[in-house]
Amino acid sequence: MRLDRILFRLLTFPSPPGGEGVVSSFCAGFLAGCGFDVKVDRLGNVAAKRGNGPFILLVAHLDDWGHPKKRGFRVLPGGLVVSATGSPLGGDDKCGVALALSLACDPRRPLAVLLTVQEESGGLGCREFVRENTEWFADVSACLVLDRRGEGDVVARIGTHILDPGGSFRRRVMEAGAAEEVPVRLVDGAFSDVLTLRLLTGLPAANISVGYHLPHTAGEYVSLPHLRRARRWVRRVLDTARGV
Repeated sequence: MRLDRILFRLLTFPSPPGGEGVVSSFCAGFLAGCGFDVKVDRLGNVAAKRGNGPFILLVAHLDDWGHPKKRGFRVLPGGLVVSATGSPLGGDDKCGVALALSLACDPRRPLAVLLTVQEESGGLGCREFVRENTEWFADVSACLVLDRRGEGDVVARIGTHILDPGGSFRRRVMEAGAAEEVPVRLVDGAFSDVLTLRLLTGLPAANISVGYHLPHTAGEYVSLPHLRRARRWVRRVLDTARGV
């Protein structure tokens, strides 16, 4: 299924923090249909693997700030997707989820995906999943979180926490973006699941831009050209940095 179509489908699902059940079930079924071994925990986190590791784990979150009863969007010239209801669109982080699902469609690709709930409530879902499933990360070599606004950002630090102290994974991510002509740059970031994963697993991690803009506002929009470039970027990371 095309990336755009997956995103449009996801944007129709209401998924406030703690109310992600419908989109969680959809994503679990989608991944199972692509040949993944899928685990859904009691909160609705979706964890899936296909093939053999070591894996670069793709991470995105299912909840958004959109009003649960005001869903709807329009696609403008130039590939800009905007809300049709005056509520936040939900590109944060349906863009990341759509990107991960689109890459899952390639049956030849070994892949691991974690789609979390309640990220917008302080990362509760990710924190709970990691603490209860430490063994699930045994064949994961690095975490690539798909939950940054704009285009080209690579979050390398949050506060005093360096997400990849060794720097090898970060360099591969930067090189992959440059190879796909993404305007990559290192930035400091705010809280997201990437910090939880770094602190609780000890794995190298990065959070990258996936094409949504002005998150958490009525003016939120998605740039489909930015999202499509992000997909090429992530695909190259998976092809070049596995086992880093």
